[in-house]
Amino acid sequence: MTKRHQRGSLRSVPRKTGPAMWEFFWWETGPEGERRRRHAVLGSTKGLTRKAAEGKADVIRLRLNTSDQTPAILKFGWVAGDYIRQELDSERSRLAQSTRAIYRINIHRWILDRWGDVPVDGLRGVEVEAWLDMLDLANGTKAKIRNIMSAIYSHAKRQGWTQFNPISTVRQSAQREHVPEVLTPAEARAIAETIALRELVLAMLGVGNGPRVSEALGLKWEDLDFIQKEMRIGRSIWHQRINENCKTANSRKAVPLDDRQIVVMLEWRRVSPYNQDSDWVFASPQMQGKQPFWPDRLRRNLQAAVKQLGIQKRVGWHTFRHTLSTMLRANGEDIATQAELLRNSKKVALEHYTQAIPESKRAAQARVLDMIFGTDTANGTFRNIAISPTIN
Repeated sequence: MTKRHQRGSLRSVPRKTGPAMWEFFWWETGPEGERRRRHAVLGSTKGLTRKAAEGKADVIRLRLNTSDQTPAILKFGWVAGDYIRQELDSERSRLAQSTRAIYRINIHRWILDRWGDVPVDGLRGVEVEAWLDMLDLANGTKAKIRNIMSAIYSHAKRQGWTQFNPISTVRQSAQREHVPEVLTPAEARAIAETIALRELVLAMLGVGNGPRVSEALGLKWEDLDFIQKEMRIGRSIWHQRINENCKTANSRKAVPLDDRQIVVMLEWRRVSPYNQDSDWVFASPQMQGKQPFWPDRLRRNLQAAVKQLGIQKRVGWHTFRHTLSTMLRANGEDIATQAELLRNSKKVALEHYTQAIPESKRAAQARVLDMIFGTDTANGTFRNIAISPTIN
């Protein structure tokens, strides 16, 4: 008897106390053929969007509709399901939570619909390349899809299910189609003079060190050494899930803190109710400091300041990272210094240049902050920047 394909149903189920929960319902057949209703709680509607909940439900759907035994004719969709179980759902996965979520979304939204029923040994790289050309997606997204398919084939090779990865022949550019926005020194300073202290700390980290927002929100006070003037980024936060593995080995290296950054961070620590070593630097008062702010909240405050200043650019927290990178290049800093200050894993920097020494990183950082705030603030007084402790 052919196994019945199941979609199940995703529902928002209210609770007597607290927010409603996303629950996924489906049917299972018992050992004697009886039908049983089953369900799984996926998370709170307050912390999980419907789209994210559907992504979790898709993982369950894939398990329901694939056999646990290796089928005689191995199809790409079955291998993709095994890859999700063994690689993305595993606690041993080396991928960040955000990366795993993106992989799942792309597998279910694009890959399975087109290639799920194709035998693993029957898929041809030239067909995948033609399919990617037809998709109305950005080059970066197409490159991600290609890389995910390649990872699935690598998984199949490790399991001994195939000997060849046809995706290795697929050509797909990852070149940006739009140049990212960057701020001028005057724009960056104007923003710093307008935003509240909490957002100023995040902006100062952005233009001085360029952490990804998930990494900045993952900082605790114990990660900051104001005596040695350095910061260590050892975790990131995505959808309030902690990931202790940074994106690259370079991401885990200590980075310098400039006196101007230390001034605003110490002021923020002084006025913050969550200022113990084990507290989050950007702790949320609504959650009694038990978790950091959601990035959307802080981004809205930033964008309100940008609009108030009349800056006609799409500015987010990642814009500060692009701005730092651009200013480092404009200052003629060597590639190794750029890569290590931004904590990138660019092969050209790691393979063809020696490691940058900390003094060069500090000097490079100071030159960027001098461009924005002027050399008169280099002694750390930061008196020309309006620091407002008001929290919106």
